[in-house]
Amino acid sequence: MKQRDNEPRKPTEAEAGARTPAPRTPSPSSKKIHLAGRWDEAWLKEHEAALQQAQVQAQAHPDTLTKNASPGSLSASPASDPDGRVADPATAPDFLRLLTPGECCQWTVPADYLLCGDNHLTRGGITIIAGVPGCGKSRALVSLAIAGATGADWMGLPTRARFRTLIIQAENGPARLKAEFSDIGQPGGVDLDDYVRITPPPRYGLPLHDAHFRRELRAHIEAFQPGAVGFDPWNRIVLDDKQKDVRAAIDWILECLPEDPAARPAVVIVAHLRKRGTGEGRRRGRDLLPEISGSGMIGSAARSAFILEPASPDPEDDRVVWTCAKNNDGQEGPSTAWHRRNGLFAPVEGFDLVGFFEGGGGEGSRALIEAEDVREVLEGGVTRKVAVERLCEVVGCGSTVAYEALAATGKFAEHIEIAPGRVLYWRP
Repeated sequence: MKQRDNEPRKPTEAEAGARTPAPRTPSPSSKKIHLAGRWDEAWLKEHEAALQQAQVQAQAHPDTLTKNASPGSLSASPASDPDGRVADPATAPDFLRLLTPGECCQWTVPADYLLCGDNHLTRGGITIIAGVPGCGKSRALVSLAIAGATGADWMGLPTRARFRTLIIQAENGPARLKAEFSDIGQPGGVDLDDYVRITPPPRYGLPLHDAHFRRELRAHIEAFQPGAVGFDPWNRIVLDDKQKDVRAAIDWILECLPEDPAARPAVVIVAHLRKRGTGEGRRRGRDLLPEISGSGMIGSAARSAFILEPASPDPEDDRVVWTCAKNNDGQEGPSTAWHRRNGLFAPVEGFDLVGFFEGGGGEGSRALIEAEDVREVLEGGVTRKVAVERLCEVVGCGSTVAYEALAATGKFAEHIEIAPGRVLYWRP
C-alpha cells in the first residue's frame, strides 16, 4: 500500500533498535559512594552490577501493575529486594491486604504483642525516648531491657510480657557498659545474659544506609528473636534532619525486621531534644512532642513518645521527670519523677511536679526566693541537699525551685561558694 504524504513514516527495525537507549552506566560522580567511613570498591562493583541488572529487567517488564490471583487486588511489580534488585513479576509479593470491619473485630491479640503500659510499647510499633544530652536516655533504654527480663514495671508502667531486648548503640564504650551492668547485677535473681544483648560502639557507627549492615543486623534479630530493639542515638542513623532523610532512616530500620508481624519486635529510638531558646518556658504533656530534635516526621512515625528532662540544671541533682507526650493506642498517663540510676531508676517521693512545670524556664521560677533566704540557709556551710531542705522550709517552695535557686548557673550563683566536700557557703 502506498504511504500517504501526510502520514508519518514508520521507522525500520534497524532504526528502532538504534533509538532504544542502552542501560545507563553510572557516571564517575555516582561512583563516589561512601560506605562506613571508607571507600569499599568491592561493594561498589556489586552495587553497579545490581543497578545494571535492575535496569535490564525493568526494560524487560515495563508493566508496574499485575493482576493477582486474589479477585480485585493489585500489587506493584516487579518487586525489589533490600539491595534494589528487581524480582520476577511472577513471584512478586502482595503489598496490600484488604480487611472487612468484621475481620478487624475477629483479630486476636497475640500473648506477647503488648509489652508495656497501656499500649505504650507494642510489637511492630515505634517508640521514642527523647531528652537533652546526659539526662539518662540510654539508662532508660537499659531499664526497659531489665523490665523485659524480670517482668518488673518500667518507669511506672506495668510490663505485660517477658521479652528479650537487643540494643544497637554507638554511645557508651566498654568502661561505661562494665560499670553499668556491674551495678545492675542480677535484678530479681534473673541472669540478664539470657535476655539482653548490647553492642559496644561499632567501628563504623550505625550505617543503616549500607545494605550489608542491614543484612547483618537482620540476621542478629532473627537469631536472637528480641521483643524490643533499641537504636541509640537517632542522630547516628539519620543522614540529615530533612523529611526525606528521616523517612529513609525509618524505612532502613523497618527493613531489618522479620516479615512475620507476630515476630516483629518493638522499635525504640533514642533521640535528642532541640535546644530551647532563651526565655522559653517549660512545656508539658503533648506540647513536648515538637521538642524532639529534627523533622516532625520522627514524631509522627512513632506510636508513642517519652520525654526525659532533668529536674534542675544542677549537675549533682540526679532527679529526672518522665513524660509520655504521645500514645496513639492508649492513654499517655501522668508525668513522674525518678532518681537516675544505672538501669534501675527509683521513684522520687514527694516531688513537686507543679513547681517543675510552672516554675521552670524563667526568672519567675525564683521570684519568691530572696538573697537573704539563701544566705540564711547556707550559714555555717551545708551540703546542697540540706540547703534545699532548709530553703523549702524557710520559703515554702518546692524542691525543684530550690534546686534551681542553688544551681551553679542559678540566680544566686555569684554568692554561692563550693568548698571541698561539696559544702556550700554564702559569699558576700
